[in-house]
This record gives sequence, structure tokens and C-alpha cells, in this order.
Amino acid sequence: MGSEERHSLEHELMRNELMYQIQKNDVLELNKQKKVRRISIKWMHIVVAATILYIVGSAILIMLPSVKLNDKIYASYYHKYKTDNTIASRLNYKNRDFINVINSFNKNNYKETITKLQKIIEFDTTNNTSAYFLLGISFMEMQNYQEAIKKFLQVIGENDSFNELAEWYLALCYLKTDQTSDAVILLNDLASHHYYQSNAEKILKKLNRYKTY
Repeated sequence: MGSEERHSLEHELMRNELMYQIQKNDVLELNKQKKVRRISIKWMHIVVAATILYIVGSAILIMLPSVKLNDKIYASYYHKYKTDNTIASRLNYKNRDFINVINSFNKNNYKETITKLQKIIEFDTTNNTSAYFLLGISFMEMQNYQEAIKKFLQVIGENDSFNELAEWYLALCYLKTDQTSDAVILLNDLASHHYYQSNAEKILKKLNRYKTY
């Protein structure tokens, strides 16, 4: 092999080595880009998931103060209605059925109270405002607020002496069930009355302070 041929062969080997290194670097760079892309996609998924969790968490935190405040207000202002036998005279009953109901109510036997009241309403459809009112209180004591709401709504608007009482307890039921806007309507009305004016104004002030509706 002559020197010229040897020189040509060495040049060809060097060129091949150079091409190999270039191709090798290209492959490494491509793999690096793919790896970076995979990492970027992975981090993008993490960022999206974290954002969703943040939004959901923030929404929950926004809702919780309202629920906690409503429960706190309810616990502070709800007191079981105190009754005596004079409530029976408002119904003009000639028997002792309603007095027996009151005895059960005062002994905190609310299931029995509800059963007796429902029988009274079934057999006498007149002058039952007191019966519906006590049903509402009994359901509240059993923490059945939706049924209590139904009974108080049957009292309100009857131009009866129980109307204001029913509005007060209905407002508390609305707060307990997180129907704050409905509670506010009743509390604004009660704030214009004498008996519940102070308590209604205090509750409205607390609700307005935390903007819970």
C-alpha cells in the first residue's frame, strides 16, 4: 500500500469516526430532549393536579366558615319553647287530649308528642295552630329540621299569636340547614318586632360581618 493510499484510508477512518461521534451526539441530544420533555409533561401534570386541589380546597374553606357560624348561632340562640297548660285553652278543646300532649312534651318524649299531635290534627282540622307549632318544636328537638320547617310554615300567616314564635324558630331551622338567605328574610322581619328585635339584629350583624349569604 502506497503512502497516498494509506493517507486516503486514514482520512476515511477519521471521517467515519467524526460522523460516528456526530451521530452519537445527536442521539444523546435527542434522548436528552425526550427526557426533558417527559419531565416537563410530568411536572405539568403535577402543577395541574396541584391547581385543582388548591381550587377545591379553597372552595371548601370558603364554605366551612358559613356552616360553622350557622351552627354556632343556632347553639347560642335555640332554646326549647317552654309551655304550660294555658296553651290548650287557645284550642278550645273539650277533652284532655292536648293537656296529655303537653305532659309528653314537657317530659321530652317527642315521639309520643308527635304521634298524639298528629291524631289531634287528623280528627280536628280547625284551630290547630298550636298543634302545628308544637310539632315543629318536637321535630327540632329530634333534629328533623326539614319536617320542623314544614310545620312552622303551616303556622305562619294564620294571624295567630304563634306567628312570631314560628318565624323565630323557622329562622333558626333555616340557619341549621344552611338556608341562610331564607333565614335572613325572616330575621329582618323579626328585627321590626319588639320581642325578638334584639336577638334578630345580633344574628344579622354576625351574618353580615362574615358575608355568609
